[in-house]
This record gives sequence, structure tokens and C-alpha cells, in this order.
Amino acid sequence: GVQIARAQVNEQRYSLRRALFGLGPTGFPFERYLAELFVAEGYEVKVGGYLHGKCVRHEIDIAAYRADHAFVAEAKFHSRPDIKSDLQTVMYAHARELDLVGKYICADDTCGINDFFVVTNTKFTTHARRYAACVSLKLLSWDFPVRNTLYDRIRQHRLYPITVLQELTKSQKQQLISKHILLCRDVLEAPRVLTRLKL
Repeated sequence: GVQIARAQVNEQRYSLRRALFGLGPTGFPFERYLAELFVAEGYEVKVGGYLHGKCVRHEIDIAAYRADHAFVAEAKFHSRPDIKSDLQTVMYAHARELDLVGKYICADDTCGINDFFVVTNTKFTTHARRYAACVSLKLLSWDFPVRNTLYDRIRQHRLYPITVLQELTKSQKQQLISKHILLCRDVLEAPRVLTRLKL
């Protein structure tokens, strides 16, 4: 009984991880998917756009704010599980964070940037995690931080990507993604989209 239950959990975890890879090949659907996650956590979210730092203008993947917290996030989408986000990635993100110190996401007093996140659908290297901890850069990945991983947060908010549905072909999934249908619940809330796409 226990072994069967553990096997089912592992299969669900694997299926969800594979579904995130299905959001590719570009990183933009992953950015929009992360935006949905942060909205579920109570944030107002902007995807894309620019922020002017002290020295240069920065293209921003995600900016999020609520009454008690505001942050900027850089999304690192990888198409294969063996590709990890490395030390260079987090050092680059930290340099951007330093240039954005004291900047605001919106006009409200609550929009001053508190944190800079790097979020990936795979994992971070050990060196990347060590550096991020040293400079207080926030990381979020499939398996980190412990007990608050990307996987944990997806399950907590039940934000299952449309790509988890095995009944759909890859082409059909891409059709839905191109119409900004990213979540299984999007189809439940607007089932007519399937008819329009002849599914």
C-alpha cells in the first residue's frame, strides 16, 4: 500500500515536471505561467516591460507587488531536465538587483523592490545556490527551497499547466498556449475555447 502510494506520487511529480517542459520551446509561456502562480499568492503581476536602474535600463520578466512585499523575478526556462541554472546566471541576476536598489515597480509606496528572484523549471547548481545564499538573492526551482519548491507551490495552488493533459497532442497544446490558455482551469472556466479550436 505505502509503496503503491509513493509510486503514484512520484508519477504525478514526474508528469507535472514533464508538463512544465511542454510549455516551451520559448520561455515566454513559462513567464506567464509563473505570473499565474504569483497572482494565486496574492500579488499584482506585470509580465515583461522595463525598469530603469541606477545605471541602465533592464528588461524585466516578472514584476510583482502586494501590500507587504514587492519583487522582480527573472525566469530561466530550460527545455531539458539535465540543464541547470548556473553560477553565471545568479551572478548576472545579482548585478541587476544591485542596479535596481531603491527602484519601484509601480507608483504606490508599497511597490519598492524588496527582493530579486531567479526562477527555473529545472535546478540550480551547488555553486549558484551557495552564491545566492551569500548575497541574499532568492532562488526558486523545481527542488528548492526545501518545503517551498516550485513543485510544492504549484500543487498548493492547483495550478496545473494545460500541457499535463495527455489526451491532447503536442500541436493541440501549442494551439491552446498560443491563445493564452495555460492552465487546466482555464478550459474549465471557458470550455468554448475548445470548440473554437476544433478540439
